[in-house]
Amino acid sequence: MQRIAKFHKVSFEQFSGDWTDAFGGVSADEARAVYDEIRLPARATAGSAGYDFFTPVAVTVAPGESVKIPTGVRVEMEEGWVLSIFPRSSLGFKYRLQLNNTVGIIDSDYFYSDNEGHMFIKMTNDSREGKTVELAAGMAFAQGIFLPYGITVDDDCTSTRNGGFGSTDAREEMSRNSGNIRYSERRPYDSGRNPRLDRERRAARKRRRRNRLVKGLIAWAVCILLVVLVAFATMRVVGNMSTSKQRELRAAGIEKLDAGDFAGAIADFDQALAVMDKDTGEMAVDVLRYRAEAEYRLEDYEAAYYSYKLLMERDSKNLQYWYMASMCCAAMGDADQAVELYDYVQRTGGDAKKPVEGRLNALLSVGAACVKKGAYDQAMSLYENALRDGLDDGKIYLQMGLCQMAEEDYKDAADSFDQGKVKASEDRELLRELSYNRAVCSEYLYKYDEALKLFEEYNKSFGPDERAEHEIAFLKSR
Repeated sequence: MQRIAKFHKVSFEQFSGDWTDAFGGVSADEARAVYDEIRLPARATAGSAGYDFFTPVAVTVAPGESVKIPTGVRVEMEEGWVLSIFPRSSLGFKYRLQLNNTVGIIDSDYFYSDNEGHMFIKMTNDSREGKTVELAAGMAFAQGIFLPYGITVDDDCTSTRNGGFGSTDAREEMSRNSGNIRYSERRPYDSGRNPRLDRERRAARKRRRRNRLVKGLIAWAVCILLVVLVAFATMRVVGNMSTSKQRELRAAGIEKLDAGDFAGAIADFDQALAVMDKDTGEMAVDVLRYRAEAEYRLEDYEAAYYSYKLLMERDSKNLQYWYMASMCCAAMGDADQAVELYDYVQRTGGDAKKPVEGRLNALLSVGAACVKKGAYDQAMSLYENALRDGLDDGKIYLQMGLCQMAEEDYKDAADSFDQGKVKASEDRELLRELSYNRAVCSEYLYKYDEALKLFEEYNKSFGPDERAEHEIAFLKSR
């Protein structure tokens, strides 16, 4: 059995703030008392797959009510693994106690998030029989299962590499010192004794002076040329050293980015930009683009948004930057700004039938931010416009269906999931999610026989699923 993870408690400061946000009016002493009673998740038996999560205090959930429980727990796990969180089987079977997000997914990099990777579990009592759930303090109410995951051989989760060209910004000051050429003094000739010889001597003296002048000028020209050549060579060397340093830092940053060391990659890209000073050439833009990607993947969305704004200022016609900025705003919960940036591309991007690369991811992010805000009509408008433009993808139908379910429009949600299943035939995980939610719609429409058939088909297609088994058991009891 592989040992790939370890549970920790979050800091008291983190827990105290989150507990107060969840329940309000809690003193520091009360929060400390709850914090001290937190139990780390544990397996009940040696053969158990799930780690039980325990309530830190007694919790009562009336029919139709929800409760968000800050667990006070974070998990450190190896890459390639994910922690899936489900409600306890007995609670789901007896009371229809459900996770609001159906299945909680905790990724390995969540451990390093700003909130210390603090796990929250929000559950709803969906009892149709008026049963109130009473959870005693220290009671197991949810379970987490560690699962390995893989990625496709052609995984494209990173941004497109556009390459870059070298540029230099070396500036070097040189000082040049020139010396004085001194000639030896000659004793004056005693003239007057031989006029002809004097004339010849004067002519020879003129020739010598002229020759010395020419030689002096040539020497000066040679010196100046040498100085220029040395200066040029020095600048070339310094420039090449600067370019070499930039390229070295850029390459190191890309290597760390590909390896998942996003913080290390950002540090290298920052150094490369510092070497470039205020250079706005292609090399600087290229490095800034990589830095923005690393910040986004680190989930430092505020920093990533700032970087994409700088890129937008340098090249406002690159609409991918606008899409990425909108995704940053969506991740930060600023749905209005996210929609504004997204709509800008639709207004200026030319032919909507030929969408800019990155539109699908931006659409899903912005739409999810609108749903989180409760702006269901706005989200549906975004999805419908994208479909009219030809962006016909199963993920859009999934989010449309979830949006319609949130508004209790289960009939239209069922239609959306059905259309999504047609488009998602090649994406097994997407098809799984669409199929499950489609069955749920039938149940909410009181079509119990249809729902039972769909859940049984779901299990047959995707293998036994605890969620589906709970629903099947319930439907057979109707």
